[in-house]
Amino acid sequence: MKKYFIIIPSLILCIIFASCRDDFAFSNSTGDLGFSQDTVFLDTVFTNIGSSIRTFKVYNNSSNDIVIPRVALAQGENSKYRLAVDGVPGRIFEDVELLAKDSLFVFVETTIDINDFSSGDEFLYTDTIEFDNRTVTSK
Repeated sequence: MKKYFIIIPSLILCIIFASCRDDFAFSNSTGDLGFSQDTVFLDTVFTNIGSSIRTFKVYNNSSNDIVIPRVALAQGENSKYRLAVDGVPGRIFEDVELLAKDSLFVFVETTIDINDFSSGDEFLYTDTIEFDNRTVTSK
């Protein structure tokens, strides 16, 4: 019985220390990103204040852990869209880490007041999401 008191804790400690992975080595993205869709339409009918949310996924198709240097709306802080990249809200993101053969969720949201458009404007607002020289257009 005493033998089990020594073997079991030793085995548990070996499993704990062997299972902790700390060798993540991220390299710059080589552009091998995949997207669940290339255009995101937020087709809300704006009566007074409209709000809409859509999602898409970004895939790392390479076998290397990568860092996406920049994920941003082309109009930056002036955009009427907002993003959430893997749950973090904002409009501009830097050094987004993505493991090999993994993916991340991107949420696109807008809240547009119909009064922001003048009488001559079309009711179509567009912006672009830039991913390390690749883009997904959001309309």
